[in-house]
Amino acid sequence: MKSRQWLALSSLLVISQLASLPLAGADGVGPYYKPIEQEEAAQRFAIDAVGPGNAFAENSRLKIRLPVPTSSELETLRRNNTKSASGQAKALQIGFGRDMPSNLRLATTNIPWVALADGRLATQLQLTSPGAKALRVGLAIKPGFAGELRFAGSDKPQMVLGPYRQSDWRGQPIFWSPVVEGDTVTVEIVLPGGQKGLNGDIEIVQVSHIAANPSQGNQFSNLSPDTYSCEVDLECSTNSVVKTAAKGVARMVYVKNGGKSYVCSGTLLNDKGGTQTPWFYTAHHCISDQTVATTLNTYFFYENSGCYTNNVPKTYKQLTRGATYLDSDATNDHAFLRLNEAAPSGVVFNAWSTVSLASGQDIVGIHHPHGDLKKVSLGLVSSPATASILSSDTGQRLNDLWSVSYYSGAVEPGSSGSGLFSCSSTSCDLRGGLFGGSDNPSCSYGIKSAYSRFDVAYNRIAGYLSPTTTSPAPTPTPTTKTASSRYANGVLTINNLEIDNGAAGKVYYNVTMKLKANSNPALLELDSVTQSP
Repeated sequence: MKSRQWLALSSLLVISQLASLPLAGADGVGPYYKPIEQEEAAQRFAIDAVGPGNAFAENSRLKIRLPVPTSSELETLRRNNTKSASGQAKALQIGFGRDMPSNLRLATTNIPWVALADGRLATQLQLTSPGAKALRVGLAIKPGFAGELRFAGSDKPQMVLGPYRQSDWRGQPIFWSPVVEGDTVTVEIVLPGGQKGLNGDIEIVQVSHIAANPSQGNQFSNLSPDTYSCEVDLECSTNSVVKTAAKGVARMVYVKNGGKSYVCSGTLLNDKGGTQTPWFYTAHHCISDQTVATTLNTYFFYENSGCYTNNVPKTYKQLTRGATYLDSDATNDHAFLRLNEAAPSGVVFNAWSTVSLASGQDIVGIHHPHGDLKKVSLGLVSSPATASILSSDTGQRLNDLWSVSYYSGAVEPGSSGSGLFSCSSTSCDLRGGLFGGSDNPSCSYGIKSAYSRFDVAYNRIAGYLSPTTTSPAPTPTPTTKTASSRYANGVLTINNLEIDNGAAGKVYYNVTMKLKANSNPALLELDSVTQSP
């Protein structure tokens, strides 16, 4: 049972959440509150539209079952999650990779297909990794494949994720599915019009077997120690400024190192234009290149439904289409990304400041220790305010990171990359992201943790957050092209569609649209767009 420690900030005023705040001065920017919008309609499998009378019965699905994980696979996961030593930057590993046996290749399997209303063919297969709490499927997809993919897990079969199309996997040697809950994932494949089989276009090559269920809070008691007893649930906070900033903090799940899944924490940031671009700040030791950024799933509002209400999360929003890697630095341990999906309604694009922190200054950490529901830690900037640390993981010297100590809460693996905030009576400003800290199972206060410095990172990413205004370049004279179109068999093809791209001149695209299944009146939906040479 976690001890009930109630959050109080003597140096902060408890205020009502504001609808908006003005931008700060040259040394920072204020937060932006994204309004709560109408919820999106739930997605469905394409085969569901065919109706219960279709020939694709439950027992017709191709079913693949992997062997039960070996004791060595589970023990390796436990060992990799031992508590970190001082100077160790450690993302929490929550899953291990499993290769597909050669006898289960799709290329050698007889696959049943169902005809959709628009004439395309679809199939579903189910893959099971016994004992998994969640799964991700790694698929090798030929770049030219122009079909669709959808996914759902056995614990939430109604939560269909997709459709994913060519733009989602283009350029990726392995396309990782979103995280789905349960030990079985249903994969739906829809072929492009006119294609009668897979033709080797798709192959399942790996599975990431995940040992934590996103819908059940901290599920690592069988693999590693539970979160520390001094951790404080966000919902126990009585400070509305801190709770508002927390709306921009997300739990991160990503894949690297051969199908291994990891957890970190990160923060949405506002820019001086208030553009609602989903800029995202985390740690270099979590995400340091585009290959890993592409696999990112983010969980917003991953919080307890009440103050210590048995780790039952409220409704959270999962973004699954990864991120664009923009910048990172090993010596400061920051990473800066742009999420590839719009941030969900109700989030906060957090404020930030480049003013230096001072020893003794009040600070707040908002994070997901052990991938658990969102927690809040309170502390002070150490004296001296910065420290140089030698990473025990890489041997890299990290210079002048913020040094803080907490008197309420703590940080743990899974908290990596989480925001360090200084708060006023109106908002909290991001000052850095967690590099690491010493093991503190006894919750002794005064244990120091180290954070990247946002003021240092800002020198590299200012062009994104504070873009300068320049005169537009002269508009070049484009080469004239003649557009042509053709409509046949429910497919509209437009070649050399002219788009006026402003200062960049005119650009030409080839566009394919297809008749939407069961639409009445008939509707066309976008299928593919490629730039015309």
